[in-house]
Amino acid sequence: MANTDSFLEEVTEEVRQDRMFRLWKRYGPYVLGVVFLTVGAAAFWQWNANQQRIAAQETGGALSGASQVDDATARADAFASLTPTVGDAALLARFGEAAAAGEAGDVDRAQAIYAQISADQDVPKRWTALADLKAAALLLNSGDTEAALAATLPLAADGEPYRLLAIELQAIAHVLTGDLEQAQTAFETILNDPTSTPTLQGRAAEFMRSIGVEPN
Repeated sequence: MANTDSFLEEVTEEVRQDRMFRLWKRYGPYVLGVVFLTVGAAAFWQWNANQQRIAAQETGGALSGASQVDDATARADAFASLTPTVGDAALLARFGEAAAAGEAGDVDRAQAIYAQISADQDVPKRWTALADLKAAALLLNSGDTEAALAATLPLAADGEPYRLLAIELQAIAHVLTGDLEQAQTAFETILNDPTSTPTLQGRAAEFMRSIGVEPN
């Protein structure tokens, strides 16, 4: 009987992890993509307002063109070839290159770019924190859950710009390492935080149900 119970527990855990992986694959791009687009759109709006219309349109068109390249490696190279000199467009290009490199499986290239952005003292906090967050997500996607957890610790501190997204990454990492109690605590933090968005709360609730916990 003990062996049967142990076997059932192992199967249940594998089912949980499989479902969590599928949920992460489904929602992972949105977790960071929404943040990137939000920050990028705000930066682009400010830059567009402060620069000559023609120059802004040309650079915006170049960024848009690079983002539409189908092959991920070619897309990364397309972003790398851009040399915008106004506003935050150069940072958008670097983020685009890193994201495409990560999609292509070139994790070292992507992490190197994120590390460069994070270490640049001239880059505003909203960008360096975003680079750190995307680097942590890349670690999680690569299966290095322990490193992902370590990377999210400073990002989940009070006052950090992407605190709840970092906590979401922590919760998913806890599930993947089998620490369901810590995962539940993290998801509940997201659900109960007054600054949490309905979209973020909805994801947290669905993730909780995937581990057999009904949100309050």
